[in-house]
Amino acid sequence: MRIKTSGTWAIAGVFSVAVPLVFFLFFFVYPVFSLLSFSFLGDEGHGWSIFERARTLKVIRQSFFIAIAGTAFSLLFAMPSAYILYCLRFPGRNFIRALSSVPFVLPSVVVGIAFRALLDEGGVLGFLGLGQSTTAVVMAIVFFNFSVGIRTIGPLWARVNIRQKEAAYAVGAGPLRTFILITMPLLMPAILSAASLIFIFSFSAFGVVQTLGRPAYGTVETEIWIQVMTFSDFSAAGALACFQLIVSALAVVLSSYFSRKTTVNLSLRIDQVQKVTKRNIFLVISVVIAIFLLIFLPIFALVMRSFDYKGHVSIYYYEALFDSARNVSSIIPSNALVNSLSTALYASIIALVVAVPISLVMVRVSAVMRIFDSLLMLPLGVSSVVLGFGFYMTFALDMWGESGVLIPIVQAVTALPLCVRSLVTGMRNVHKRLREAAFAVGAGPWRVLMKVDGPYLMRSAITAFSFAFAVSLGEFGATNFLSNAYSPTLPVLISRLLSRPGVDNYGMAMASACILVLVTSCAMLVGE
Repeated sequence: MRIKTSGTWAIAGVFSVAVPLVFFLFFFVYPVFSLLSFSFLGDEGHGWSIFERARTLKVIRQSFFIAIAGTAFSLLFAMPSAYILYCLRFPGRNFIRALSSVPFVLPSVVVGIAFRALLDEGGVLGFLGLGQSTTAVVMAIVFFNFSVGIRTIGPLWARVNIRQKEAAYAVGAGPLRTFILITMPLLMPAILSAASLIFIFSFSAFGVVQTLGRPAYGTVETEIWIQVMTFSDFSAAGALACFQLIVSALAVVLSSYFSRKTTVNLSLRIDQVQKVTKRNIFLVISVVIAIFLLIFLPIFALVMRSFDYKGHVSIYYYEALFDSARNVSSIIPSNALVNSLSTALYASIIALVVAVPISLVMVRVSAVMRIFDSLLMLPLGVSSVVLGFGFYMTFALDMWGESGVLIPIVQAVTALPLCVRSLVTGMRNVHKRLREAAFAVGAGPWRVLMKVDGPYLMRSAITAFSFAFAVSLGEFGATNFLSNAYSPTLPVLISRLLSRPGVDNYGMAMASACILVLVTSCAMLVGE
């Protein structure tokens, strides 16, 4: 009986690895590899001549400038925020820490349109004249990514040995000198890991740039979109996609390297949280106010513009979303919302079905953990635009193009790393001895799975599903390639409304973005 059970369990383990692996290879590796091979072999590699154009070089320079500036300012804002949110104890700290994570989970289209409402003429900060500029894009990227720096640097900062700093103070070193000589070297792995991640997200930003109006020459991401959708130059777009992949891959390698060092340092000590003193009370107040302003100003501007109809407070644009007689667009936004919800639901189910079996194996077999932990993180290093372009080239032109089935699949691929991480993190809370004790009293593998792992798995699955749903709901880059003209998702429709002239189109875009914020926030609230 023991041999039979072990054999059954082994077969189930092989199946649990094989199905996710096949899904990953066919719907991620295959499209990306096809795109790479086409860019080198298609049209005899003529697409690479795009790098000889002056416009392309300007696009690349601007992409690096936006990514570097976004990374630098995100870290500049994240450093003091990480210190007060993880190293100091004060009322409301947990609330502020949770609030700081809100921007990162917002759809990129919403972030772009919120800053457009804030900075365009008539906005709260419209007098600055920054609407649809490179500076506006950098500001939106900082809003979107500063929480990455807080979450990466903060936990390590809380575990810096206080005695080392006290020893430095004892020999006459001031706070600044102590920070530079003691604290900064210990934080450097976390800082560099956060910088690499933020650079990836900034360099591959598409929705923010697209909705802000593609300032100057745009970015590599928007140029890929233009080459495909405007000029139908697939070879040139493929060459640009290869360049983007190379840059992102290098950043992913650096992020993984520094992340491992950060994990080692985190395992050394427990958190050492201090009380707020008169010396740092001003810093706490300043950072808290800055976080509130950074988060609430764009969202406030978005909400106010959605209710602003000819200078009066009105729900006109919200009514227009659901009234075909007053809708000036060819697509009813309410239908687009239904498309978004149904597509996100299917994508979340697909991602969860793939993630659950491989996560169960990963927490039990260290070799599988090492392999798949790196393999399933690869989609984070490939921008959604490049992945969508790969799907478009590989599948949409030959099959399934008009069926709409590709959209939930590509969204599931982008949500898969998040699902796996959520499940593995939750399942690691199951102590190995609990399983051993269950086996010792005669419980079979399936009973152990249901009774011991089941409660942890259920909670983790709900969290993973909620996060996957929120990510899929706001996914824009890949969906923009695969969405047809008559059944777009809400983020795609928002972009189309912004590109059309007319006050009503602009107002409905703002109202649609507010609805998307509300639905996404509800999904994230369930996950939390």
